[in-house]
Amino acid sequence: MPYIAIKGFPKDDETMRKVAERINAALLDLWGCQQEHINISYEAVPPEEWDDRIERGEIARNRDKMLMLGGKWISREKSPTNAHAMHMLQEQMKGQTTAAGLTFEDDVAEWITQSRREENDESSAGRA
Repeated sequence: MPYIAIKGFPKDDETMRKVAERINAALLDLWGCQQEHINISYEAVPPEEWDDRIERGEIARNRDKMLMLGGKWISREKSPTNAHAMHMLQEQMKGQTTAAGLTFEDDVAEWITQSRREENDESSAGRA
């Protein structure tokens, strides 16, 4: 019984219907569920609210549940190598956030979001 919650910038009804139809078809084909068990919702989030509500809010709080983040697939495999890499990243981030004087969760989430934006900007500049 999948429930898919889509949050994004406002889109017209026709676009949202087409997106929901494709997700629905994929769930029927790949998930193996019956039509009556599929639930899909859409919430339009204004661009000026995106960073606070979604980036620093939901995405930052749910990083461990993400399948794709910043356009890249996230490995959900729980191997010793991945566990060690995650531990090292957490330790590195802890050191960097402490050094930057960040003590509140919202400040850390903002710092991560800003770092990710800078990385994306650098990647985009390198491709141009």
